[in-house]
Amino acid sequence: MRLDGLSEQESRSRFWVIDKDGLLHSGARTSSRNRPSNAQPESRLAGWPRNSGGNIGLADVVGKIEASTLIGLSTVQGAFSEPIVREMARKSPRPIIFPLSNPTSKSEARPEDLMTWTDGRALVATGSPFAPVSYGGRTIRIPQCNNVYRSPARHRSRGVAAGRPPMSSRSSEVGKT
Repeated sequence: MRLDGLSEQESRSRFWVIDKDGLLHSGARTSSRNRPSNAQPESRLAGWPRNSGGNIGLADVVGKIEASTLIGLSTVQGAFSEPIVREMARKSPRPIIFPLSNPTSKSEARPEDLMTWTDGRALVATGSPFAPVSYGGRTIRIPQCNNVYRSPARHRSRGVAAGRPPMSSRSSEVGKT
């Protein structure tokens, strides 16, 4: 995003980090080490739904923003649920979904579900090995990219939702079939 001319502040504003307590924001009572640099300003969240603890969850974030990318580091199986993925796919022509937790039993979503819920449009890479997925008469190989983050389970993030654009326009051909 910086290469495309956005300031650091504009770039950071497009990342919505959700940890075990919910969305990181300036008014949140959380001990997350990431909060100062990755927190959304409380002023952006006026009128947003909150749970009984006052937190904003992943589903609420995806419902409110134009999320195009989900990166899972939570080790919470199923954190990327069907309603969350379908909502994101409704807004994004080519959703990018990386359930990176491992082993496979702790993956945020299964690639075959992601392909079904996005009508085969998702760009998926996982943190654990998964078999290729058959969808719409084609076989889709699922790449593994678990070395992208160091000790992802340690941070216990539920996910990171990024708003458009998901990557530099110079990378717009990545993942096209």
